[in-house]
Amino acid sequence: TGCLGDWFIYQTECLHSQVRRYDHPTEFSFFEPLPEPLLAKSDQREQVLAPVPANARVNKRLLELYRSMMIPSICEDGDDGNYGSTAVQDVHVLQTMSTRIYYGLFVAESKFRSERATAEALIKDRDTEGLMAFITKPEVEARNVQRVILKAKTFSQNIANQAKAADESNPTYKVNPEHVGALFRDYIMPLTKDVEVAYLLARLEKVETGPGGRLSSDELNLDWVNSIAVKRARIK
Repeated sequence: TGCLGDWFIYQTECLHSQVRRYDHPTEFSFFEPLPEPLLAKSDQREQVLAPVPANARVNKRLLELYRSMMIPSICEDGDDGNYGSTAVQDVHVLQTMSTRIYYGLFVAESKFRSERATAEALIKDRDTEGLMAFITKPEVEARNVQRVILKAKTFSQNIANQAKAADESNPTYKVNPEHVGALFRDYIMPLTKDVEVAYLLARLEKVETGPGGRLSSDELNLDWVNSIAVKRARIK
């Protein structure tokens, strides 16, 4: 397409694909096709998730939101000429947001297993709104937004010099922390929930045991799934 951003993302993904980045259940590329991995698989890990349906992969939507909504709301108009370094940072930010969104797959799996009867009834009825309500915890979402705002305050605070570094009475920031929280609330969280609902709608489809005797997702340890979801939510 002649777009430097698309080209750089794709070239980065080609490199990452060769070292099996996209074998991980929360990693999905923005572009295809990708080269086959050069590295042999290092181990045979237990399968935790059911197959992820195509409509649960939202990277195209994320990329469009990032360019059309997020960046214009943060960056000043103009051209600073830093195309290469900007492309590098764009890839880092997009991949980080993407991975954060797909951690929702583990959250959805944990919720499915902890309240299976309720989840199965909603899935069988194809009740998208009911599933959205099933996965939504407003109090948790509010805490997550506040955590993002706190991190934005911590990492974007301007420090003029060492003498003023300890004076926190009137801090200033490179970006508005409240706005960063709003971006998370308005874009990242809805995409995450869309991923969770799409995954759950396909959750009852038959899952066969993989090669090498790998367990189906129904046979895995629920405590392990829950611990992963909790740890990832705290990290992010």
